[in-house]
Amino acid sequence: MKPMQILPISRRSTRSSGAHRFASYAAMAIALLAMLLASAALANPWVPIANPVQFAPGNGLPGPQEVPGKDFSDVRDRDELAADDSEQVVAWDGSGGVRDSFDYNGSRALYPPDSQVDALASGTDALFHSLRDNRSALLFSVSDDANIMYVRPTGLPNATAGFGVWATPTDIDALNPPLDVDGLEVWGGDQLDDSNRYSLADDPPAQLPAAPQRVSIWDYDSNLHTSNPHTFTSDLAAAIDLQFGGIGVGGEIWSRSN
Repeated sequence: MKPMQILPISRRSTRSSGAHRFASYAAMAIALLAMLLASAALANPWVPIANPVQFAPGNGLPGPQEVPGKDFSDVRDRDELAADDSEQVVAWDGSGGVRDSFDYNGSRALYPPDSQVDALASGTDALFHSLRDNRSALLFSVSDDANIMYVRPTGLPNATAGFGVWATPTDIDALNPPLDVDGLEVWGGDQLDDSNRYSLADDPPAQLPAAPQRVSIWDYDSNLHTSNPHTFTSDLAAAIDLQFGGIGVGGEIWSRSN
């Protein structure tokens, strides 16, 4: 039997083999990166709710898959693909599907663009008065948490107090969960966006003819793509000051708004 022959490996062949392995690893890394980038550029399609619940005061708490017309703003404004997009609002269907809703950028002639939306509402809020009277559940979010929470109403007969998570980040956007929901609007038309009231981070001032004045809430006209001041920060602060027993204009809370 002929003995096995072991051939020496030269330095040149060693370098060639190492280079080959490096090239293979690099190709694998590039392929993996491409897959990650491709997945980040996808979104579950938004699907309208088949049997939406009709809004009404009550002790019930319909789930996110039953409530129509839901919009959210992430702490970092983004579009349906999770790409940075200042002042873009995203509609969500409650099952992880999303689509772009209103984009307020460029709608304000009185203030430069490129800010961050930090609150949403509708001028025809369906349950505003019943919520104020503790006859409808409250939905809210907190800083550094993308869950949407609920508090049950206790102002009606047979009410059961309680609170908990109403929607998780993947309920909102399954492929690109939000980081921190800082704007939420519900009960709009499911295919007719209505988040026409919004707030910008730090209440930037409008450049009014008399003098710049900070704006807390803006009113958006989606047909004209224009935004105008709805509530000035000083007016809101005066109302809060009165609510807490102050004098309103000139009070402690009002003084912090200037």
